[in-house]
Amino acid sequence: VYLVMESTTPKNITVLLDGKQVPKKYYSADMNQDGIIRVQQARAYEIINLGKNYGRHTLTIQLPEGVTAYVFTFVGETKKSN
Repeated sequence: VYLVMESTTPKNITVLLDGKQVPKKYYSADMNQDGIIRVQQARAYEIINLGKNYGRHTLTIQLPEGVTAYVFTFVGETKKSN
């Protein structure tokens, strides 16, 4: 899951999965070692990486004042056609 965001100054974003801290196995490329995402430049930030563990979950994103969020994107596996 990706979210396009920006901030005029660096801000920390907290992500919760089903009301709890995201397990390390689901950390995204944009998370630090504590599961925090630092937002500043306008771009798509990877919010969580569930890999192949798809399912029904509640994703909570705690945005501090000063962060602007624009659009979610969901990237799945793509199959090559022969």
